[in-house]
Amino acid sequence: MRPLKKPDIPDLQPTYSAYAIALTNALGEYCAFCEKALNFTTYLFHKITGKLPFNATLGRNDWIQLLPMCGECGDRVANISPGSKLYIWPDSPQAQQLPFQYVKRDNVSYKVLDPAGNVAREEQRSYVFVEPAVNPDTNMMEGARNMIDLFKLNTKHYNNDPSQPMVTVPYDDFVKVTDVRLDRRILAYNKSVRMTENLKEAFPTLQINRSFVDNIFVLAKMMIEGIGFISTWEAAFKRNMDPDMLRQIVAPEATQILTREEEYVEIVDELLIEEMRRSSKRRRIET
Repeated sequence: MRPLKKPDIPDLQPTYSAYAIALTNALGEYCAFCEKALNFTTYLFHKITGKLPFNATLGRNDWIQLLPMCGECGDRVANISPGSKLYIWPDSPQAQQLPFQYVKRDNVSYKVLDPAGNVAREEQRSYVFVEPAVNPDTNMMEGARNMIDLFKLNTKHYNNDPSQPMVTVPYDDFVKVTDVRLDRRILAYNKSVRMTENLKEAFPTLQINRSFVDNIFVLAKMMIEGIGFISTWEAAFKRNMDPDMLRQIVAPEATQILTREEEYVEIVDELLIEEMRRSSKRRRIET
């Protein structure tokens, strides 16, 4: 769940469609919670009342409470309890402290049940799970955990046990393909790994200049726009790309050796996000 910087209230009629378009134009066409690309429909989530119907009546004061959401997060969202639970919203100051981590786990037990509830299929899979980042502030970890549970970011089929991860899908959900967020997240991770492997293989003979970097930005943008999950891409880069090599590719004019984690995150952000903020980004308009 990447941190978001929401702009001030736009000067437009406070309608569902107008706010949905304004939010995706400002933040990118991705779900604010699972980060899946919003290729079809954008839903609005209200931090106090939850998922909004398309005919919801909105006012200017609602802008600060709204975030764009995909249908799968909307279908899974639990009963929201803003008065009794701590949530770390992606546009909050706490989100800037990176309270979430994206962890690839192999040998995840994946089971599909038959109509009678018996195991009809079982295999080992790899998935990327959203987990609270290790933090001495217990409130931060609790808030992150509540967000993951609120939207069932790892699907309702996950047993929430990192030591023995298991995904058990009932027959009806398997047939109807009700939630593909885990599958799409590992797909994004694997695409990022292939990209880093290609960069590492080509690095010894690369002529790195501004034109090369711009082409890398464009390639990353095209790949991410189709699938989303920016934090998953970042996790794969951090795990598979040597920091100094990445610094030389993205910022060849820099001479200082990259050592600090926050500098590394900034460079990955530049590679994966900054290109999408350029003026060439496709904008939707309300008709």
